Formats: sequence, structure tokens, C-alpha cells
Amino acid sequence: MFFRSLYAIVALMFLSTPLFAVGTNFNVASVFNEGLSINGETDTVFGGPIIYTTTTLTIADAVLLDAQDGSQTFAGTFSGPATGQRGEVTILGNPGATVEVFCTRIATMTDGAGGTFPVVMTSSTGSPEVLCNNLATPSQTITLAPPHTINFGARLRGDLAVGFNGGDFSTANAGGSDVQIDAIYQ
Repeated sequence: MFFRSLYAIVALMFLSTPLFAVGTNFNVASVFNEGLSINGETDTVFGGPIIYTTTTLTIADAVLLDAQDGSQTFAGTFSGPATGQRGEVTILGNPGATVEVFCTRIATMTDGAGGTFPVVMTSSTGSPEVLCNNLATPSQTITLAPPHTINFGARLRGDLAVGFNGGDFSTANAGGSDVQIDAIYQ
């Protein structure tokens, strides 16, 4: 009887005493994506020469180089060839992954002698063509199907030009700013 009472007391102690140690297990997982790369860069080049009739440019004076097919449209004082060279980059990475594409909205062409002509950049992976949104907001979100090609076009607006007197304008000239393209896995 003594032992039976002792067992009962010990059993009550364990039932009423909180547990001082517990354990559990958990898993570890990871997704591995192939590193992104951008290559196959082709510069955006307006077909030319572009002809102008005045150096006093307005918003009505414009050139559009289409990102989808490289066709050029002219307005106001400008005229020129029907096509130019659309820009192009190829993105490689994990097939089926979602990738955000960022591109600089404004590139600045200069003549190297003080004249500047900002260029508004557009991009396309098909239809429709969209404006580049700068580097804080993606211009496009794509499902990667490597190689994935993105085309770039550009718009010249006469009212943005400063010190325009014709000549050879390029983002590679002194004082110019080129286009930056970033691709980030989502």
C-alpha cells in the first residue's frame, strides 16, 4: 500500500509539473536559379542622316525609332530614312523564371561641343512598346525563355534639345549619358 501511494504521488507530481524541455524538427529548403546575364548588346542607332530645316526646334519636331521593327517616323522639321537600328539585348537565366527588366528612360546624346539632345527610350518584347521607367520601377516583367531578347527604340523631341546645330550626336561623346539595362529575378 505504501508503494501504491508513493506511485500515485509521483504520478500526480509529473502530471501537475510543467515540462522543462521540448523538442521539434524542421526542414531546410532552397531554390537555386542560374545567374542572370545580359549580352548581345546592339546599339540603338537612328537611321540617317536625319535632315532638318531649322535649328530652332519645338515639341512638334520629333523622330520615333520603333523598338519592335526599327521603323522611323518623322515630324516637323525632321525627315530621313524609313528605318534605323533598334537596340537589342539578350537575357539568359533560369527558364520559366520571372524577371523584372529596368531601363534608363532618358539617355543624353551630345555633339561633344556643348549641344545636347536627350533621347526618351522605349522597350519591347513584342507588343506593345513601352516607355522605359528608369531604374526604380520595372519597365517590363517577363517570363524568361532563354535566350530572351528585348528590343529598344527611342524618341527624339525637338523641344528637349539644347544648342542644336546639327552634327554627330551620340551618348558616347563627351558629356553624354548612355542607357543602363538591369534584370532582376522576382
